[in-house]
Amino acid sequence: MNERFPFDRTEVLRLGGKARTLCALAALAVLPVVASAASPVTAVATDSTPVGENGVASAGETLIAPGANLGMWVWRAEPLSDPQEREALIAFCRELGISRIFVQVRFDKEAGAYQLSNTEDWVALMAMAREAGISVEALDGAGDMGFAANRADTLARLDAVLAFHAAQPDEAGFSGFHYDIEPYVTKRWKTSDKKQVALELLETMRAIDDKVKAVDPELTITHDIPFWYNGREELAVEFGGSTKFLDEHIQDLSDGIGIMSYRTKMTGGNSVVDISSEELDYARQTGGSVYLSLETVTLDETPSITFHGREGSELIAAVRELNAALAGDPAFAGINLHCYRTLRPMLEPKPPATDSASEG
Repeated sequence: MNERFPFDRTEVLRLGGKARTLCALAALAVLPVVASAASPVTAVATDSTPVGENGVASAGETLIAPGANLGMWVWRAEPLSDPQEREALIAFCRELGISRIFVQVRFDKEAGAYQLSNTEDWVALMAMAREAGISVEALDGAGDMGFAANRADTLARLDAVLAFHAAQPDEAGFSGFHYDIEPYVTKRWKTSDKKQVALELLETMRAIDDKVKAVDPELTITHDIPFWYNGREELAVEFGGSTKFLDEHIQDLSDGIGIMSYRTKMTGGNSVVDISSEELDYARQTGGSVYLSLETVTLDETPSITFHGREGSELIAAVRELNAALAGDPAFAGINLHCYRTLRPMLEPKPPATDSASEG
């Protein structure tokens, strides 16, 4: 899912007696979508949304799913560094009801030490987001960030973000950290002991938790995981005095997990809810928080897991169906949408068609 690590792999595994499609993927790097911040951002109309001119939703009736707790990944630099794109991002979130954004952090390295890049832009973005009621999480991730050999570097990057956060006035910093560490995209995962890789990942996650909570206990930590970190002996790991599946240990080390539950079917067999059932069950037992996720990037070989190429109204209907299906479930924390680059053109209004014969 990390745009720095394009990856598209599908294999069929038998998990818990079911044949499931395992998708470990990253968003493909393409040119960013650029639009004027002055242009209104409006959701595609659905049956329950009033329709205005040109077939788009009427002003004030543009929420993707009223009452839903929606989050969105923002990988590209422009929504942070470009003032117009920054305004467009906040307008998009405000009008569609997206209340959480995970924005990629980038770094300068002065005298061998990491420093957060674009600090003035971060201040501006978080001020705008705060005014709009949108929380901002620092997003970082790479396939090898959890390895023991890279732990010092991973924590040095974290230190740079924490230093910036600590220097901000109360309520003006990040709301939390959002990690997308996907070791299964690496050669090491494919060729070495998965238990050892998983153990190193957990030790890195514990070190992240220790550092973050020491600086600000109110900062949340969310880790993105695939839905298949359970059900196989090779993913049962002894850690912290107990043997559990990898997904359970990660829940224990997190304020929440984001499951890459990418499907276009929300309920029933091989659906978002179905492939996330074990993580939800564990969260119900432990008081954990689970965010389910929907995909919008191009994945031509696996169209059943992405809404790319579909109408925005289909995505909106799916979000509403998923939110309704799990309403009241104590483990269900919300829905995350991947990602801004591809979601934005899906949900922006289309220009009205013109009659070429009438043009002079």
